Amino acid sequence: MEKTSLSLKLTVITAGLLGAVFYFWALPSVGRFIAEASPEFGGAYYPWLILFWVTAIPCYFALVLLWKVIKSIDGNQLFRTVNADRFRTVAKLAFTDAALFMAANIVFLFLNFNHPSILIASAFVCIVGVAFGICMKAMATFFDKAATLQEENDLTI
Repeated sequence: MEKTSLSLKLTVITAGLLGAVFYFWALPSVGRFIAEASPEFGGAYYPWLILFWVTAIPCYFALVLLWKVIKSIDGNQLFRTVNADRFRTVAKLAFTDAALFMAANIVFLFLNFNHPSILIASAFVCIVGVAFGICMKAMATFFDKAATLQEENDLTI
């Protein structure tokens, strides 16, 4: 279990670091390039940047919750209802983040800060977020059932 725990921790750390590079270096750089290349989109730079940074908050909160689940592996406390609740919260964060991103894209389209092709591409990003949320919801169900079995097993002499 230690190797699994270590590899999962490395995955969460890597996701956090790559996310920081994406949100705080790549997106601002690409946004500046687009604003310079197409001055008509210059006014959209900060609204889009703020939207991306706001959508980063649930992502990092989800990473913290997943880190706590991984830490429970070390304590041999994996199949507990608290972990099911953490997965459920991560699912809600994914659904909320996808809905917020899609709603903001639609608003930006009406404000002429967006192009229909970007809206379509964003819909695919939102579908990935919803799929991730569904997977986390399923994990919560599995962990609830496993926690029930664990509790019954603990009570057996």
